[in-house]
Amino acid sequence: MVTVEIARLDGSLRQELAEAGETVIGLKRRLALQNGESTADFRLLLGDAVLRNEQLLAELQTDVNATPMLQLVYASTEAVPENIGHVSIRESAWKLAVPRLADELKQQGIEQGQLLWIDFHSGGHRAAGPAAVCTAYFSADLPSRGDLDLQHHLILVDDLQKGFAQVEQFVQGKEVISVTASSMEKSELAIGVFYYGGEVTPLRQLKFLSASGCAWELAASSCVISLNGLNLERGQVLGIDAHNHHPDMDAMFCAFYSLDLKGRGPLCVDWMGLNEDNEWSFFHETSCKASEGKDVLSLSGSSNCEGRSVHYTFFQASGDLAEYVEVERPSDQSWDAAADELLQKLHEAGVQKGQVLSIDAHTGDLISPAILLAVFKRNLPGRGPLSLSWQMRRGRDWNELYSWADQITAEKEVVATTGSSDCEGLMLMIFLEDDRPSPIIVNHVTAAGGGWNWAAEELLASLQRHGVQQGQLISLDAHNLSPTDPAMFSAQYSSSLPGYGPLRLQYRSFNLDMPWDMLHRQAAVRATSRNAVAVTGASNERGRRVLYVFYAV
Repeated sequence: MVTVEIARLDGSLRQELAEAGETVIGLKRRLALQNGESTADFRLLLGDAVLRNEQLLAELQTDVNATPMLQLVYASTEAVPENIGHVSIRESAWKLAVPRLADELKQQGIEQGQLLWIDFHSGGHRAAGPAAVCTAYFSADLPSRGDLDLQHHLILVDDLQKGFAQVEQFVQGKEVISVTASSMEKSELAIGVFYYGGEVTPLRQLKFLSASGCAWELAASSCVISLNGLNLERGQVLGIDAHNHHPDMDAMFCAFYSLDLKGRGPLCVDWMGLNEDNEWSFFHETSCKASEGKDVLSLSGSSNCEGRSVHYTFFQASGDLAEYVEVERPSDQSWDAAADELLQKLHEAGVQKGQVLSIDAHTGDLISPAILLAVFKRNLPGRGPLSLSWQMRRGRDWNELYSWADQITAEKEVVATTGSSDCEGLMLMIFLEDDRPSPIIVNHVTAAGGGWNWAAEELLASLQRHGVQQGQLISLDAHNLSPTDPAMFSAQYSSSLPGYGPLRLQYRSFNLDMPWDMLHRQAAVRATSRNAVAVTGASNERGRRVLYVFYAV
């Protein structure tokens, strides 16, 4: 027998007796089961050396024969990869692709704990005949636990929901790397479950959240926003998989999660997507490069219509997350009351001058509640107590309202100029700070029609035509005359302000039939980017709502 003393960083000690032939992973399994955690959550150290799963405890004891027992240190483990690589195997069937993938990973020196996700996707760039593509994403930056022991379980079904029900039963107690699905010919669907052999987790019930739609971004938005609304924590989501029943059928995403797994702070998932007619190698390489330095949940692709393919990267937003406060007032109450309540909430949150990123007014339709959203970032330099005030004007023409706002903005520092339509017409509100040292000349541009993204692109083109530079944009807002009227964006700028080179803006958007509070939460996740300059939304037709986050690039 081997006596093992395990010291935790909190100063506590624990002794375990191990059989002479027991390995490090055997001891870790016992500790994990006793503590209700995963073997992946911690490492065992001998001095400064991290022990590998396959090492024998008895052999370790002879290396430290100056002490009567094996003294180890229990340390938690968490890392974000800087460099991400991939291995991709293409075969005529999944059962042929998977073993080749495992062999290739071992040849490249990938070890236990270094896999991020393994993904099934079929076909590809003008594929001739069926092709099962199996791709593994990994990072050698992640701590190794020993020799790779990659296990898998393949399920062939004609109904995904039935297949996922089988997955729920199979994964209990396993450390799952990924659950991935893909279609092939003859309506057959393949589901692959990949997991590490030898490891254990407290996973008892795996849950899944599915979303589908006629467009990939629509389905991805629905899936992620719903997932973020479940109040899960990091570490409880295995990943999100992209798939479909056929390239010409609806886009589908499925998120897999378990409340049994250890949480590590609030879950804030965001994503990046590609949708092109290109080789799979392009998607793999581009997504790996774009994922570097991100806390990746999964990288997943699927076939698409007209010979295209899609590839999505899902990741945890990191750093100093943007925060927000929101106010909703019934339609029979005033925007005035909503503005006063919003400023009070900002004061109660301790927000300082210079930390408010954006304030936006929007509604669901002409008779729905008045909503104000303020997004702020505490990592922005504070300039003392917040001293916001507001002014509002009603009218029937956006150009006239903005001309009024331009006159006020010429004299006052402005945090936001934002408008909305309601049953009484149009409303424009300005949130103001201090007097300017001297008046400036303020202008505005408006773009309307052709759909929301078209209007956004036209606004950015108009700002470019007017020569607006970084530092000269004052406000940017989405609005319309009514939910069924054309999309509109307006922006204020001043060439009197110092310019710092050409203004280059991009945007990410949502256009969904979802409650505003869920969209607000996701917009705050998006606004975590240090270059975000505005968050703005408006009502849309058929009960949908649009919300845009604009970035400087």
